[in-house]
Amino acid sequence: MNLRFRLMWMSCALLLAAAGAHGQDFYSNAAGVRATSLGGTYVVSSTDAIGALSANPAGLTFLRGENLNLEADVFIPRGSFSNSVNDGAPLNTGTAVVPYGAFGMPIDHSRFSFGFGLIPELASRGDWRYVDAPGAAGATYGLQQQKSAIVNARAVVGVGYTVNSRLSIGATFGANYNQNTLDAPYIFQTQPALAGLKTLLAMHTDGYGWNGSVGVIARATRSVQV
Repeated sequence: MNLRFRLMWMSCALLLAAAGAHGQDFYSNAAGVRATSLGGTYVVSSTDAIGALSANPAGLTFLRGENLNLEADVFIPRGSFSNSVNDGAPLNTGTAVVPYGAFGMPIDHSRFSFGFGLIPELASRGDWRYVDAPGAAGATYGLQQQKSAIVNARAVVGVGYTVNSRLSIGATFGANYNQNTLDAPYIFQTQPALAGLKTLLAMHTDGYGWNGSVGVIARATRSVQV
């Protein structure tokens, strides 16, 4: 099968399998400065242990020598909103820094590579101060401070294996820590007896969970990888 037909069949397979393409959004597609600069797209690299562990562990097989990645995301939020009783209520959240890192390397002269790291999956925080708009029967809590925060971080260990010059596979295993906070006036939406009424909500939860992933990188040609 010549190169033209190989690329044609691969293009057809990708079109049938693809549900859509999305840039980096509220949930990270891949962690790291390199992936962020590409809109959340992970591209294999010989120096990107963070990207491999967060997106595709088969990418660990591309590492050359010992690789230590230490990075940080800096958030400078800005915002305001207006409604019937507020005119440009500001977002009071200050600048935040989220550090993370990973280490990876090939194992001697074998086909195996490994890596480990601490990677953020989601980080969000909002601090608003505004006047609570009247609800049912004109009920209002007056001037309120709404605080919301979500933190999700993953400690992960991964291994990659080079099957041959055209195929690499990998897997990760790790633990997630999740913390959620929400302090705000809450309006009941659909409960028949309470719809339209409001209460002050104070929610604070945290917990741990296990996670794992598998990945494959197939090289159709020297310049085309899937």
